[in-house]
Amino acid sequence: MMNEGWPPETLALLTTGYLNAFYGEVPGFNGLERPAVVLAVNDPREDSRAKEMLYVGMSRARDRLVVCAAQATSNGTPEMAS
Repeated sequence: MMNEGWPPETLALLTTGYLNAFYGEVPGFNGLERPAVVLAVNDPREDSRAKEMLYVGMSRARDRLVVCAAQATSNGTPEMAS
């Protein structure tokens, strides 16, 4: 996205899973926004909290949202979505 002209201060990289030095967790970004957000869905939970995390993460982007997540194949094994 930076190659497309998005300045670093306009970007946020968020995760639904655990905090890492390179990105922030969705709950820590609650109430904040950025023009562009990359949301890494890396928490495999299937509960109401997981849906809330997705909603909050997705609603932080004002102009562009990129979601990175695994999708399940027909036999249930994860495969990266293209």
